[in-house]
Amino acid sequence: MVVKMPLSILKDLVRRLIPFLVILGLLLIYTAYFNMHYEWYGISLVTRAYIFMLSFYIIFNYASIDIEERREAYMSAFGKTGAWRLFFHSRILPFIIIFLMTVLYAFTEYTDSKNWLLDSVLALLDGEFVNIIYYSLILLLVLKLKKNPGITVPLFVILSVSFYFLDQLVYESIQGGVGILVLKLLKVMILIYFLLFEFFSGSISYGLKGFIAVVLSGLLVSFSTGMLHLVYVQASRGDQAKIQTGFLLMKYGFAYPMSYLEQEILHAPDYQDFARLLEHAEHADTDFTYSTEEWKSLLFAQNVHMADLVSRYLLHEHVILSYTQLVRYAAEKSESADEKLEAATNFVKLTSRYCDGNEQDLMNRIKRGNEHFTLWGIGVIAQHRKIVYMPFLINYLTHIQSIYENAAYGALASITGKDPAGEFNRQVNDPGTILFFRDYYLQNRNNDI
Repeated sequence: MVVKMPLSILKDLVRRLIPFLVILGLLLIYTAYFNMHYEWYGISLVTRAYIFMLSFYIIFNYASIDIEERREAYMSAFGKTGAWRLFFHSRILPFIIIFLMTVLYAFTEYTDSKNWLLDSVLALLDGEFVNIIYYSLILLLVLKLKKNPGITVPLFVILSVSFYFLDQLVYESIQGGVGILVLKLLKVMILIYFLLFEFFSGSISYGLKGFIAVVLSGLLVSFSTGMLHLVYVQASRGDQAKIQTGFLLMKYGFAYPMSYLEQEILHAPDYQDFARLLEHAEHADTDFTYSTEEWKSLLFAQNVHMADLVSRYLLHEHVILSYTQLVRYAAEKSESADEKLEAATNFVKLTSRYCDGNEQDLMNRIKRGNEHFTLWGIGVIAQHRKIVYMPFLINYLTHIQSIYENAAYGALASITGKDPAGEFNRQVNDPGTILFFRDYYLQNRNNDI
């Protein structure tokens, strides 16, 4: 019997795939072009769907190989190593091809980024696009059953959808830390084990399959993690490679990049980077090491998004701030509608802590402020919850703009703990509602603490 050598097996597949690979090449070029010049990701979705279909086609072709016939021929030609050679040629090679297509897609997906090469590599190391390999494994196992399409197709869909939701559920429950590394290890282990199980169904023991899966998955995950460590250590300070690998290492539960990332954000504030660092710190229950002055610098360093994120952390810390600095910053940022000052709920709460003794000043500033500052200031009042504000707020209940009426009513409801409009089915500017709050104020105006 003539043995088809690995190159021949690969050539057979490539010959069938040539038209499809040409189409894939064109799609990847279009994807790269559209991502660089447009904010429309329809081409990306089409390309990714095409890679899925092509991957399934590859698996279907390899699954149709008569393994037992080839096994005998390989054993005759290569002796004891024949079965392992056939395993690599008929089972590992298709997944390598699928992975290479995924790599090419990742490179085109990030062409809109100035660090596209780094982002692509880190996305691959993080496993962002590799679930296609697991869907391909599911298809291989389902095809192994050799059932008719009426059973094969629904079974494949059910198992794939189940895998997707289970994967999402586990990732969301873990969020970050060493658990992510353990999950990656388990997924690679499962992939290798089931490939061995499908090919060597009765020729090697379950224990040996498990041992091989554990060793190989450990080596692969250690290699990918080691590459991240190497890039982080070798990259220069301030280099995006060092920053991004630092974040990824923290995601996997390594705490040592924390101090470097803290200082990097302090020297070059970026609210997206701080958001990621804050998330990792909260998950790992790790404290920042910034001084009071450094926190102030971060709080006022950039846009309102940054101030809101910093405020989220400072709400649980004992950092003394200045009322005047807070309201001046708010007034400055209120000049830009894009800042969305009034939506910065954490910054609102933080400012309300410094309003004792400054109630009249705050009301005066609100009167002089623009729409965004006024709404922000009323939000601060709602958090401060002092009865002294009530006459000021009641005046806004009859404002010609409903946005002020609703904001003022919300603040009054927060101060009093009452909802007369809802309770009596009235409008917020109904005379009965206004009378209710006036009476409440007259009865309780001496009760402010």
